[in-house]
Amino acid sequence: MQGMGSLRLGSRAVMYTAETLPKGKNRVMGTIQIMTGFMHIGFGIVLTMLTNVYTSVFVIGEIPFLGGVSFIISGCLSIGAEKSPTECAVKGSQTMNVISAIFALLGIVTFIVDLNL
Repeated sequence: MQGMGSLRLGSRAVMYTAETLPKGKNRVMGTIQIMTGFMHIGFGIVLTMLTNVYTSVFVIGEIPFLGGVSFIISGCLSIGAEKSPTECAVKGSQTMNVISAIFALLGIVTFIVDLNL
């Protein structure tokens, strides 16, 4: 049956089909991630224009742009995984969500360090 597969969560495998994945939730989450990515890039552009007034480690490291691009890619993969829920699409979406979370954590830590300098 097409759209059927198993997803490994820790030590147990979870069976999923196109009917068992939550409908609409991945699309909404993907849309929010895409909008967040564009906001990151927009704020990064504003901070880059202010570098003659204030030099920031946050902007020099291009954290807003890396985070923004990763959120946009993650959102697109989430929407794609809802439209065609194959095992590869779901795993790719989950992996990119983890990478986006790591970039977000890196951005938060860099911003806190930048405020203390």
